[in-house]
Amino acid sequence: MFTVPAKFEDFLYVGQLLQSEGIKMAIEAHRRAMPFCMGTLFWQIDDCWPVASWSSIDYYGRWKAQQYMAKKAFEPVIVSPFREGNAIKIYTVSDLYENSSAILQISLMDFEGKVLRKEEKTIVVPPNTSNVVYTLAEADWTKNMDRTKTFISIKLMQNNQELCRNSFFFEKPKNVDLPKANIQLSKVDDNHIMVSTDKLARFIWLELPNSINAFSDNYFDLLPGEQKVLKIKDKYSRD
Repeated sequence: MFTVPAKFEDFLYVGQLLQSEGIKMAIEAHRRAMPFCMGTLFWQIDDCWPVASWSSIDYYGRWKAQQYMAKKAFEPVIVSPFREGNAIKIYTVSDLYENSSAILQISLMDFEGKVLRKEEKTIVVPPNTSNVVYTLAEADWTKNMDRTKTFISIKLMQNNQELCRNSFFFEKPKNVDLPKANIQLSKVDDNHIMVSTDKLARFIWLELPNSINAFSDNYFDLLPGEQKVLKIKDKYSRD
């Protein structure tokens, strides 16, 4: 999935990404399979000593990439793309007990931020179900496109607010041609910072020295030109 890094520190970072991507794939697959699968447990949550392991939280209480990814994959409503044969099927999965009206936005983009194709559809997400809400022909969408430099961004919007999002990449991470992104940090106020990027940035990891889980989100992707506001928790908070 990933190119094996030469540096030990980078190896640990990429190992976390590989683990988080694998768990994300599994959770989404299980949720798409409703009602034949109605839940998921993963092993393991934490460690009893400092070690590089498959836990999602380390010995000190710091969330690894998997913990952030699992939190998102377990949201009450998710949108999940999956390649089936020559088609890419987009599922919505809901654990809610009521209908959810939403707008499905599908954008084919390059890594520089250019929108190459866009589809929008008003849908109703039924309660406690998994449904295919859109099917696209992969060959049609990628015709004359460089698959190593393009991806599909999928969002569910509700009342002009983002309900959930996901992305579909045509190639494995080690085969895509990611540009060097210019990631900027700016202060919003004493408790919030804004993260922005000019190009697609994947798996952004922020660290505050001597802190534990200082930010409200981490190991996240940012679309070109996108801004994300993060809450800064108490410096030594473990929640």
